[in-house]
Amino acid sequence: MKTKLSAGCSASKTLASAFSVLALSVTAMAAPVDSEILILVDGQTFSQNSFDLMMEGVAQAFEQQGFIDSVASGPYGKIASSVLIFNANGTSTAIPWMEMSSSSDLQTFANAVRNVSAPFSFGGISYVDAISSGAASIASSTFEGTLSQMTVIEDGGFFLFSDGPSEVQAARDTALSSGVDVINSVVYNAAGRQAAIESYYESNVVSGGVNGEVAVVGSIPFVNPSPAVSAAIQSSIANSVTNPTIAAAQAVPEPSSMLLVSLSGLAMLSRRRR
Repeated sequence: MKTKLSAGCSASKTLASAFSVLALSVTAMAAPVDSEILILVDGQTFSQNSFDLMMEGVAQAFEQQGFIDSVASGPYGKIASSVLIFNANGTSTAIPWMEMSSSSDLQTFANAVRNVSAPFSFGGISYVDAISSGAASIASSTFEGTLSQMTVIEDGGFFLFSDGPSEVQAARDTALSSGVDVINSVVYNAAGRQAAIESYYESNVVSGGVNGEVAVVGSIPFVNPSPAVSAAIQSSIANSVTNPTIAAAQAVPEPSSMLLVSLSGLAMLSRRRR
């Protein structure tokens, strides 16, 4: 399991010791980023159009100006993201982990998302496999984020379960204990079953806390949605992908008074030696 990065250091340590520890830690760990964002997309859709609808929502997430600004304002100014396809004879990697630090990088990732084709391979539905594979992908990536998040995107037209609720809960809890901070989900094609689907995901799939949320869109299964419904689905996906990172960027604390005092002292010492 990778060791979580910390944006600060204990006030009880000297500034020199803190810098030494930080340097050694960064050297020993994977490349630091502000967020690791893993997107799990349901492969059991009924058409390429339905699959494209989900992927368009993912692509738009990385093109939002607010998200671009949040990435730039993070302590490291960069994120890493990957896309996995689940419910298609296991879980497969559609887009490997990519580091992004500029609007150009984010646009490149969005373009790659739009170019992913639907697998059209119907396998056993397993949320356990999806969550476990997602956690393993985050743990084995060459990046280390101060925030690690997963977003599960599902076509509710195939809302069937191959795993019992207790098994899914165990997979979720194991993922959270292994270093995943946030698990969100978006389910569409859920007309007439919104309450049941939302209850299932809240109880078994998503993480707790303010960022662990499920968005259920009541579109009609196996029917091409209207432009308004398509926009609602894509907006839900984009918000689910971006909100945790945006919230984390906005919550970055100001430098501690102890650090400011230490830096001031170093500056005064430097002037005296001139």
